[in-house]
Amino acid sequence: MWMQSPPPVTDRWVLHIAATPHQVDDVLADLCIHKRARPIGDPDYPAYLAGRETPYGPPAWMSLANAELQRRGHGTLWCDPDCPHHPWPPRTEPPAATPTDTRPAAGRHRSGASLRRLTSGVTHHRGTSDAPGRADAAQPVG
Repeated sequence: MWMQSPPPVTDRWVLHIAATPHQVDDVLADLCIHKRARPIGDPDYPAYLAGRETPYGPPAWMSLANAELQRRGHGTLWCDPDCPHHPWPPRTEPPAATPTDTRPAAGRHRSGASLRRLTSGVTHHRGTSDAPGRADAAQPVG
């Protein structure tokens, strides 16, 4: 069976909601939708939901949330991806990849020196163990 490749995935569906993010989260929880509303600076629509773009329409979970929010009396507004109060800038080139992990490699100090070299010659508290049968165990006094 021949299948077409899926459309590209981007977060471009936005539903603005005339309710606080907490109120929207309560509605989503009642619907068993594991998404969170995000705040936005618009006093008329202080919360929004973002979903993935498809050529066919908004994701099903967003349509379900929209219907339930309207049923409960919260106004909603589908937003154009390029509207002026959108939470992200217009699409451009993707940002250059930057390393996110700046920890040193295993076995290395922050300075880059080998930990074995840094710890060679350091005594490791020999002679303080009370384990029986060890030659270097501390001997009781008296």
